[in-house]
This record gives sequence, structure tokens and C-alpha cells, in this order.
Amino acid sequence: MEVSVAQAAEIVGVGQPRIRSMIASGHLAARRTGRQWLIERSALPVVPDPTVGRPLSARSCWAILATLQGDAPEGFSRSELARARQRAGEILAVGIRPGTLAGRAAEHPRYASPAGLGGLLDDDRIVRSGVSAADDQSADIVAIGQAEAYVRRADLDDLDKRHGLLGPLEYGGQAPNIMLRVCGPYWPFAGDQHAAPGAVVAVDLIDSPDERTRRAGHDLLSRLLDQQTRL
Repeated sequence: MEVSVAQAAEIVGVGQPRIRSMIASGHLAARRTGRQWLIERSALPVVPDPTVGRPLSARSCWAILATLQGDAPEGFSRSELARARQRAGEILAVGIRPGTLAGRAAEHPRYASPAGLGGLLDDDRIVRSGVSAADDQSADIVAIGQAEAYVRRADLDDLDKRHGLLGPLEYGGQAPNIMLRVCGPYWPFAGDQHAAPGAVVAVDLIDSPDERTRRAGHDLLSRLLDQQTRL
């Protein structure tokens, strides 16, 4: 049984623009007849609460992020990519919530002086993301004196020493001003990449405890999906 975009939106419980975005980005199979899209009823996503159940593995999270970006990541099987597209569709149907893709990396909060913070952001071993890559993606957020970045597990200790980064047991009552997300063994970035792609930046912003930062992340992700729709 096939249903229209309006019917699909009502069944899933989202707006019609979300259904059209999912069709355009390949996260929901549909066929066009005249000016109308028809979707097989059985293809509509089942939308469980993403915070319930077994957490997604790092590999699954990065495959989902690549599909949200509109990329075809290397090193993944066809079945892995098919599952990633299905999961991305389910996530988009309810909206990405903080922590939905938390399995992508381990969070390591740090504190650093302004000098240490600047040195870290200039280090070629990190990939800036979240508030530190917001300007690269034209996200509407500015965070002075803060940093977010992805690092390889093997580089973490040396980065701490070289830039004077303090861990939770060392910075005491001070609030951390750095969030390092440690990846390993899978490293999802190219060798010459120093700023994360838009979908990754958006999800990092959405994971922030600050409401305005989360809103900037949702706006960025919506813009990325709208761009895919127009392609």
C-alpha cells in the first residue's frame, strides 16, 4: 500500500518538509507520479526513542553521520550503508536529540589557559568541531575561550603534555573549557582535514548543554538537509 507525503507525515508524526527531506537525501524510498511522491507504507521508519536500547557503535555512528552529510564513506559494506540510511531516516523522523550518536567518540573534558587553548587549536593532530568549527560551517554561534576537537586516542597524552591541558582531577572546581572527543581505532577524517564536516559539527552542537548552541546545531543540520533536497 502506498501513501502520500501528507499521509506519511501523519503516520510517522512529523511535518511534511521532513518527509520530503528524507526522500531527497535517500533516507526514505519513494516514487514520483506526476507532481506527487508516493511512499510504500511498509518503508516508513519505525521511530523508537533513540535514547532507549543498545547504544550505536562508533562505526555505526560515523556511517550515519556520513549519510546525513550526503557522503558515501569508504570502508563500509553495502549492508552497513543500507542500515546506516535506515537508521538515519529513523533519527531524522523524530529529530536528533542530545546523545543520540554519543557512541561516535569518547568525551574527555579538559581545561587550559588561553595560551594552551590557542596552541591546541593550531595543532595539526586535531580536527576542530562543534563551536570551534562553527564559523567554518556558518553556524550561528560564537563561543570565546572554548574549544571542541576530535583527536586520535594515540595522540591524547602528548596533546595534554604539550599544551598544558588539565583533566577533571587536576582542574578541580574550574569549569572545563575544552571538549576533546577521542576516536579509536576508527578515524573518520582525511589526513589534511582540520575542520569537521557540517553534519558532525551540527551533532556536536546539538550535544551541548547550552540551549542556544543546540539550536544552532539543529539549524545547521536543517540547512544541510535542505541543500541535499535542492540537489
